[in-house]
Amino acid sequence: MPDYFEIPTLEHVYLEDSWVLGIALSAGTLTFTMEFVLTAEHPIYRGPKPGEQYHYASGVLEFSGVKRILWPEAGHINVVRDLDGTFDVGNIDSLTVTHDGYVIGGDWGLLTVTASAVSARLVD
Repeated sequence: MPDYFEIPTLEHVYLEDSWVLGIALSAGTLTFTMEFVLTAEHPIYRGPKPGEQYHYASGVLEFSGVKRILWPEAGHINVVRDLDGTFDVGNIDSLTVTHDGYVIGGDWGLLTVTASAVSARLVD
């Protein structure tokens, strides 16, 4: 099974320090609204802003063709207000590709999704 950074749209993103701003499910799609950490190899990487450790970029992590979701911790998400006044629900600690989908883990729990594809896109 490939690591998440072997997926073409995720190859220059560092999920472990990226922020999850929200999680939504609609019409066969599971969407994580994100503040992605971009690696130096990303085409739009310009380095961190003053006072930041990484180059952050707004975007979405989208799972399409969703057929099934197992999320025992759903409804038990801790929303954290950061020092700058923004809110998030933590990081993505792991994203594992399985034979029929993905297993995603983070501060908001462990989520198993049967889906046909995952992609990341920036919305800046």
